[in-house]
Amino acid sequence: MLQTDGAEERRILQERAKILARPDVVEAADSADEIYVVQFLVAGQSYAFDGSMVREVSPCKQLTRIPCTPRFIAGVVNVRSEIIPVLDIRNLFQLPAGWPNNCKLIVLQSADTRLGVLADDVIGVTTLSLARLQPPLPNMTPEQTRYMRGLADGPIIFIDAQSLIDDPQIAVNETVD
Repeated sequence: MLQTDGAEERRILQERAKILARPDVVEAADSADEIYVVQFLVAGQSYAFDGSMVREVSPCKQLTRIPCTPRFIAGVVNVRSEIIPVLDIRNLFQLPAGWPNNCKLIVLQSADTRLGVLADDVIGVTTLSLARLQPPLPNMTPEQTRYMRGLADGPIIFIDAQSLIDDPQIAVNETVD
């Protein structure tokens, strides 16, 4: 085995650290109109949430269905001893039904409110230019455009996470007699 002094080992480790560093993800967006988004797939279409609204992404856990809730409420899930309602945007946006084998749960957070969203897969973190967002396409349904902030290149449907969280239609507040 080749013996090296401590200075040589430090140099090698520093070079490796530079190679492994991902400044494109860690640094702030270059422009004031660019934001980081979490991009994900549902029914073959790319969607994105503002990265500042995403608390975490995890594999889907066992969902518990709640009676007297709309079809687009998939149920609730226990995330670190906290019960979080889970939204199925396939049903909300009237997309083709389906359930992937390895679905992901995207947990959105605003102040003290949390909401989980089911995704077929999470693509990753990228930047979007707010100035370059396009309006919805004419063939999109009102259900698909209601929560849209705009359409980005790709195409990526940029969803307004805050409007999802704040929508009283999505709030699980019904009682059973």
